[in-house]
Amino acid sequence: NAVRGYNCTVFAYGQSGAGKSYSVVGYPPNIGLIPNTLSCLFGIVESNDSPTVRYQIEIAMLEIYMDEVYDLLEPRKKDRQKLNVFLNNGQIFVYDPSDRKNKDKIWRAAKDHNQAE
Repeated sequence: NAVRGYNCTVFAYGQSGAGKSYSVVGYPPNIGLIPNTLSCLFGIVESNDSPTVRYQIEIAMLEIYMDEVYDLLEPRKKDRQKLNVFLNNGQIFVYDPSDRKNKDKIWRAAKDHNQAE
């Protein structure tokens, strides 16, 4: 459904050591759900030869830990800043003050899933 324009979410929940990172990101030689999904998704986009079909891909990988929200697409853990979460008209928004349209975060995550922590 993501290719048809629907927003999609993967939610991993569990205690420390339960295998969330292994399932979502994976460790060589077993890559996880996100790298596999992105590989398929970018394959579909790259094989598109229709001039009337356009794709726009946005991705966010967030960690909620001790009531704080962090951007997991920032490769340097020490540079991760706390993100602001707010409620507006019944919808929850996460605000990244650095730049929510930073496309190289997507490509970096898709090209080298080993950088994810």
